[in-house]
Amino acid sequence: MTTWIHEQRLATVHQAVLDTGARRVLDLGCGEGDLLLRLMHESRFDRLVGVDLSEDALDRLRSRLAEQTGPPATCIELVHASMIEPLQRFRGSIAPCCWRRSNISIPSACRSWKPLCSRR
Repeated sequence: MTTWIHEQRLATVHQAVLDTGARRVLDLGCGEGDLLLRLMHESRFDRLVGVDLSEDALDRLRSRLAEQTGPPATCIELVHASMIEPLQRFRGSIAPCCWRRSNISIPSACRSWKPLCSRR
């Protein structure tokens, strides 16, 4: 169960991703896949990739994906990796993250990224 603030963040990021017109999405730190589950039925995407360091979270996401009714509208790939390591094969993908700067330290490798939306 998620909190209302998490749901609000997800809705905002979901809409921001749609507004970009992106065809590929790289969800860094995807956890149990809350954003991927929102995006998976959108036919506009060629590919969705979830990256997380926690194999347990990816296993829970695999279970959640298996419980979904109907096939996904796009290809979904799950990758067990650190989000601060180079992932060259995903160049050109949009990489939304549902982070609050007040409660997480943004990795130095990500600090130069342009935010889709930002609330201070």
